[in-house]
Amino acid sequence: ADVVLAQAGFREVGGPIVTVRMVCDFVAMGKLGAWVEGTARVRRRTRTLVFVEGELKASGRLLMAASGVFKILDPGG
Repeated sequence: ADVVLAQAGFREVGGPIVTVRMVCDFVAMGKLGAWVEGTARVRRRTRTLVFVEGELKASGRLLMAASGVFKILDPGG
């Protein structure tokens, strides 16, 4: 979930970000060997933070819902 949400945040910002907070709700178990797909969308962006929500599903079945806050890093250090 962290990677899925961070990818959406990275695409929004166009540069490095780091996870500040993440909340996950486990809804169902996936089956061993199942293909898990994740989707995420940026809900809000400020000058220093990106707020992202997403889901992980297997065979169309919701496994996990997650939300995260990511700090936008200065690419120059």
